[in-house]
Amino acid sequence: MSSEISSMLSLTPVTVAESEEEFTRHVVNYPPDVWGDHFFNCTLNNETTQAMKKEVEMLKEQVREELLATLVDPLQCPIYINTLELLGVAYHFNNEVEDALQCIYKNHHSWDKEDSLYLTSLRFRLLRQRGIYISCGIC
Repeated sequence: MSSEISSMLSLTPVTVAESEEEFTRHVVNYPPDVWGDHFFNCTLNNETTQAMKKEVEMLKEQVREELLATLVDPLQCPIYINTLELLGVAYHFNNEVEDALQCIYKNHHSWDKEDSLYLTSLRFRLLRQRGIYISCGIC
């Protein structure tokens, strides 16, 4: 396998002059990509772009509604917020996430001491990440 790869690549020595010293650096000429420039030449017409934007807005609204629905369940809310952050889409819902975390913080005295370590640490991390101070003794 290694010999196949090395036979595909051709090493060309290039001499580089740097501060009166010359050294040789090998340059590799990779074979052309099987995909070519297919993805670089992808153009979308205006109708397709508008349809995608409409679908994105619809999905964002659906996620926003689901986030607001999890506010009533203190066990699901931090898990849902964490999922949004892990997916990298939480920035679309900054106001809703801030409101949810404020709600979690206001109700931290009523947290059940029997909650799992995962849920307790998740609440603690989410609050601290957003700059909301909570004592580690309260969790």
